[in-house]
Amino acid sequence: MNDAVIKVYSEAFFDLSSDKNKLEMHKEDLKYILDVFDKNKELNSLMDNPNVSIEDKKYLISEIFVDIDSDSKNLLNVLIDNKRFMVFGDLVRDFNRKYNYVNNILEGIVYSTRKLDSEDFKNLENALNKKFDKKVELTNIIDESLIGGLSIYVEGKRIDNSIKNRLDSLKAHLLKEGE
Repeated sequence: MNDAVIKVYSEAFFDLSSDKNKLEMHKEDLKYILDVFDKNKELNSLMDNPNVSIEDKKYLISEIFVDIDSDSKNLLNVLIDNKRFMVFGDLVRDFNRKYNYVNNILEGIVYSTRKLDSEDFKNLENALNKKFDKKVELTNIIDESLIGGLSIYVEGKRIDNSIKNRLDSLKAHLLKEGE
């Protein structure tokens, strides 16, 4: 889909949210909506189906998302009316990027062999907050190929303290020494 289309909808909703002091609320609404659609592929199929009427799609949205703000529902309805619902995921990502920029937040991913417990996770975020001098929000993704340790990606930077990386480095060093 055209990036310009995504940008127009995202900026309009971000500006509306900002003007109404609802950035936090709308960010949470968008996350919730995206989670519902990510977990329910049948719902995605209905929204993408041209044989399902606009009225039926709007009715479905009103019945499923009863607890979200009316502005968030209106955004969904506008996307449905304009046959642009397929940009919703990209719109959310663009909205979050703007939100993070305004609020000095960096997003990152921590790969580990198991889910980090809440204390370790919080300590890691706090350490990264200090390192980058910004608030860092991490997502924990399980990667059993690491063997142990962590691999972290924040703002295009990689901090790799995994056993797999150490073994790969040792192997490369030994191969170079053997030449």
